[in-house]
Amino acid sequence: MPGDATGSFKTHAQYLRSLAHLAGYKSATAPADAVLERVAQNVVALPMFGRLQRRPDADWGEVRTRLSNAWGTELLLALSGVYAVEDELVRVSNSWGVVQAYYVTYHAAQALMVANGQRRPTSHPPTQRFFVSWWTERELALAPWSLAAHADGYANVPEGRLIGEAIHPWVRCDDDSCWHIAAKALRTTREDAIPEKLRETRENKRRAMRRAWEDEEAARLAAGRRARARRSFRLPRLTADEKEAATRRVRAHTLMDYLWRLRVKANYEDVAVFTEGPEDADASAYVQRDLGNLAASTSLVHELCVRELIGRARFLALADEWLESTMPPQLNIGLRQRRELL
Repeated sequence: MPGDATGSFKTHAQYLRSLAHLAGYKSATAPADAVLERVAQNVVALPMFGRLQRRPDADWGEVRTRLSNAWGTELLLALSGVYAVEDELVRVSNSWGVVQAYYVTYHAAQALMVANGQRRPTSHPPTQRFFVSWWTERELALAPWSLAAHADGYANVPEGRLIGEAIHPWVRCDDDSCWHIAAKALRTTREDAIPEKLRETRENKRRAMRRAWEDEEAARLAAGRRARARRSFRLPRLTADEKEAATRRVRAHTLMDYLWRLRVKANYEDVAVFTEGPEDADASAYVQRDLGNLAASTSLVHELCVRELIGRARFLALADEWLESTMPPQLNIGLRQRRELL
């Protein structure tokens, strides 16, 4: 197989490793129970968490549906970690695991959005923007969820820590390098969005030129002048200032955007990256664990906020109902693994 599949896999495996490291999983085999407990403690200690109040205007039925979807998707991902243990199966399951990890985040974010009294969007961009506004615009210390790459650098990096832009993602991931690697994952994800913003800006410029011509033509006709031949407008170039302004308008990008990037890559752009890219079975297994751990922790940080917004009793009744009807009692994975933390 071509070497670019291996290189792409190694890069994204390191990106996932750095994000999981920031969440508390210092290794892919770190005990999940202890990490989840620390994550819960960190969320509860946030100043904004103490200010959350119940929202009687929240659409309870929609919150229930979104949570159920998040839990069900996470269960599928967690089951892969239990039963898909042979190398060939792990490689295939990781191709879908990145999709499932994204949709766990998507549904969990929408559950929080609705619990906060907002209408559930039916597309990805509004949900991704909500993730940005909730987790990164409040100056929270809750990496990796509060970490973001924006036009001027990075949001919610610890004071005194400088991000090394030139770091190679394949360096060993530790307590220091994880910040640099994760920041690079988010920065490169944002950079991928810039060409589309430039195309959109050029199209808007062409639309404005066409509208100006039509307004001028309408004025000519109103003055009794002869109609001109219909003009066609080529897609215009942007000036350096217009390019700079358009680039700065690309919003901040977060963990959720990176997972979306992986989802698109695995589904459409490079379907062989997880099946043909790993150099050995361990590499695939580590990605599988990091995906499952990130999904579980991401669910938890959203669940705790939803619980505060809809009420503890109501939330736990829903969680217990779902566990009883869906989860085999012998499996301590997914929602059951963190039930006591909620």
